[in-house]
Amino acid sequence: MVIKTASRIPVKTKIHTAFWKLLEEKKYTEITVKDIVLTANVDRSAFYYYYSDLQSLATDVIIHERTAINDLFKIAQLTPDFFTKYLIMIKHDPQKFESFHHCVLINSPHSTLELAHLFNDYAIETWLSYYNKKNSQLTIKQTMLLDFMVSGMLGSLKDIEKLITTESLDSLSQIRFQALYYILRIIVKIVFLCK
Repeated sequence: MVIKTASRIPVKTKIHTAFWKLLEEKKYTEITVKDIVLTANVDRSAFYYYYSDLQSLATDVIIHERTAINDLFKIAQLTPDFFTKYLIMIKHDPQKFESFHHCVLINSPHSTLELAHLFNDYAIETWLSYYNKKNSQLTIKQTMLLDFMVSGMLGSLKDIEKLITTESLDSLSQIRFQALYYILRIIVKIVFLCK
């Protein structure tokens, strides 16, 4: 007897995949648990085995994108030339590109402010952890600058995604890539200067 490939996919993975598929198609506020279980082709009880509600699923899928968030932070350590090469690498790595696309979806018109804030807060918390810092250690000015820069950088991801999906990286692409690079460098400096 041949077992179908779909049945080998872990239930949690199916639920995550369904979440991203639905967020691509409609607004987060319109997605229901019923939509998730139908799209994932799992029982409702399977959903509730892992998640108490849609919000807990959203939190988990964002945390699951930790690799993409880490990659964005690593980009800030690169020179502008290597930064562009790194984004080209994302373009040619299906898993990295998918994670990058998920970050774009969190900040898309289908998302909500609550979902975007959840993502921003998680990114900030992750990046601060590299310096063994906590939000409570930042001054109000540092907190505001960090939040502003991270929100702006994450908000610009959809434009960057459009650029890296084009066939060639023109000079405008280079300028935009370098602009994002400098935003990331400022974030690093803000964090690094924390006392």
